Amino acid sequence: MHLGGLPGYLAGLRQVPVVEFDPFNLEELRVKLSAIMPQFREWIENKRSQEFFEALAKLAVAGLAALGGLVVLSGIVGSIFGSSKR
Repeated sequence: MHLGGLPGYLAGLRQVPVVEFDPFNLEELRVKLSAIMPQFREWIENKRSQEFFEALAKLAVAGLAALGGLVVLSGIVGSIFGSSKR
């Protein structure tokens, strides 16, 4: 069977796995899907873990940047008000 439309477009970009099947032999499709589903589930789990750690890293970087900005700002404010108290 030939994929057309959106599935064909994604298959051309190699973003989705392609499972060719005969619509008149669905038992063969069931066997093929049973063979690839564990790998597909593992890919989903790895993708979720990867996205979680990427989001966590972005959050950590943003937090450190905010903390650094506060330290710099407090140093500037302290310098301004500290120099006027002689």
